Amino acid sequence: LHDALPISIGWADKKVAGGLGIMLDDIIAGVMAAAVWVIIYTFIFSFSF
Repeated sequence: LHDALPISIGWADKKVAGGLGIMLDDIIAGVMAAAVWVIIYTFIFSFSF
């Protein structure tokens, strides 16, 4: 999802030439997805019964 959004991460693929831009795009998308997962995980388990 993060990799498909044109505003957020697509600039890395356009600004960096070649395969490095593609890999950087995927790495940034993975880091953002991990950050969202940590936020959701923390939110869910902060309301433990």
